Amino acid sequence: MGRRKNPVTTTNPYRRRIALMLRELLDASGLTFQQLADRCEGISRPTLQRAATGDFTPKEKTLKAFAAGCGFPEATDVLLRLRIRARIEDRGLLPELGTALHPSLISDWRDLSRAIEYLHESAGAPSFREVRDKSGNKHVLSISTLRRIIMRITTPVDEHQLLAIVHGCGITDQDALWTAAWAKVTTTTSNTAAEERPAVRISPRPAERMPHPDELGMVVHKRPNPPPRQARTETDRPGLLPRQAFVPRGGNNRALLARRFIDDMRQQHRAHDRPRYLDGLSYLYTPL
Repeated sequence: MGRRKNPVTTTNPYRRRIALMLRELLDASGLTFQQLADRCEGISRPTLQRAATGDFTPKEKTLKAFAAGCGFPEATDVLLRLRIRARIEDRGLLPELGTALHPSLISDWRDLSRAIEYLHESAGAPSFREVRDKSGNKHVLSISTLRRIIMRITTPVDEHQLLAIVHGCGITDQDALWTAAWAKVTTTTSNTAAEERPAVRISPRPAERMPHPDELGMVVHKRPNPPPRQARTETDRPGLLPRQAFVPRGGNNRALLARRFIDDMRQQHRAHDRPRYLDGLSYLYTPL
């Protein structure tokens, strides 16, 4: 006796029909999910189980692999149509877009942009990558450009890009209608632009000279130049003094000598006088 299956509790009617249909295909094939996963390349057993629960809308490649693995590839078309309806039901955006606009009724760029948005949503809102892969011409349609077109930020640049979007959304038998719509939009737009904006060449504006601040009565505050630096002498740097042999007085009383040296340096710094190492510190040096 096999394991008892959980009931389908989803509120989406199309997703419920997908789950029940997948379970019927699996029962008719007599396979388990593990055996079915071995037949489906790139599809794991948990993915197949989730597809049959009805809690999620399966991907297109999952449905194709499920039907082919069970031995019923003819059921793929029905499953894909149910998947599109389930996606539309989950998103709930198609009723807000109004009625579908037939390509023969497109008259301007606004109508064309709205028709492309409706076409993408009615196809189940496939990902931009899926639309590009199904377009048949990846070189004229990038993912970033497709995103901007579907979100009505921009419009297609040519007829080939428009047909690539139409093919990516699953419409392959209306090329003549969309080509005529593109010709109508471009012709109407060019004529309207020519009537509203006459072709008058505008001469470039001559360059203007910027007025001097004195002409505008402005007061310019100039920064004063810094005073010149004085040349340093040998007595300003102890490193330039002639080296003499250091002979401490009083034995090893080096701490006392260091303390007296520091005190003399502080007094010279406080008096702002130039240091005189030879006079003030004569007790540190003894001539040879």
